[in-house]
Amino acid sequence: MLKSKVPYEMSSIVLENGWSGWVLRNDGAPTGSGREAGSLPGPGDWETVLNRWLSDEAGQSEHVLLKHSPTGQVRRARLGWPGGFIEAVFKQSQVIGVRRRWVAALTGSRERRNFHFGLALRQAGVPTAQPLALLERRGPTRQAWLVTEFVPAVVDLDRIVLVELLQLDGRTARAVKLRITRAIADLLVHLDRSGFRHRDLKASNILLANWKRDDLPARALLIDLDGLRRRRLWNRRARWQPLTRLAASLLGYSAITRTDYLRFARTYLSSCDGPIRGPSSNDSLRRQAKVVFRRLQAAATDYARRSQGRKAGKLDGYTGE
Repeated sequence: MLKSKVPYEMSSIVLENGWSGWVLRNDGAPTGSGREAGSLPGPGDWETVLNRWLSDEAGQSEHVLLKHSPTGQVRRARLGWPGGFIEAVFKQSQVIGVRRRWVAALTGSRERRNFHFGLALRQAGVPTAQPLALLERRGPTRQAWLVTEFVPAVVDLDRIVLVELLQLDGRTARAVKLRITRAIADLLVHLDRSGFRHRDLKASNILLANWKRDDLPARALLIDLDGLRRRRLWNRRARWQPLTRLAASLLGYSAITRTDYLRFARTYLSSCDGPIRGPSSNDSLRRQAKVVFRRLQAAATDYARRSQGRKAGKLDGYTGE
């Protein structure tokens, strides 16, 4: 039986062609899609909806490809049943290599792990897409799909920095960057306090809502949980890793300046439980931020140098607008 400490109602399902899995029956609260809390299909409706999707009766024309790479794919689809519908995102990882296939067969799929992590993040209050279902088909070529709720009216940080900020005037762009900086710092601090760390926290894995609005604070959400792990022991490396990866993913973008990096370091330090560079000293926050900035810049540059070419063939990008 699927074990979880989160108080969600789940049911096991058995589908056609060897597929089986778990579905959410009641999540208690919507993610902002407009549906009412608890308005999810029952187990019988889930089986009908998912069987139809897996058999592709709707046709590929009704699926929106959000991402495709040698390591997996992400698709968006509308799932309908007699009592309503829901916009969902289907993610499938491609296991490459004989050794990794054996490990996946013995330890479970990435999708299963991410399903658990998604529920745990939601319980901890860390913003992420609501997990809806886990589908698996065992065998020599193990397959799995993770189904999450589509989050509307959001844009990933990569697109904001690469495209959106360049279309704004200087004053507006600065105000937008200030809101985004606060939202991302709050997300990382919340993630750290909840006992998690993310080894692949790149710009395309962070979604921003309300980032253009003056009347509401910007809100950052985390997607793509492949790099998420439990942080069992406090250590400086665990805190540096997500910061370094995020900074490396933004290197070379003209919309991001040295001042922006320094401002983020200061904002993050003002919110976290203690300076990430070690024991606290009598230095001012501004001086601590400069030390963090210099170390972060060096670490991000080194990471980017060693990671050249990893994004070849990928189509990162997620927009709900």
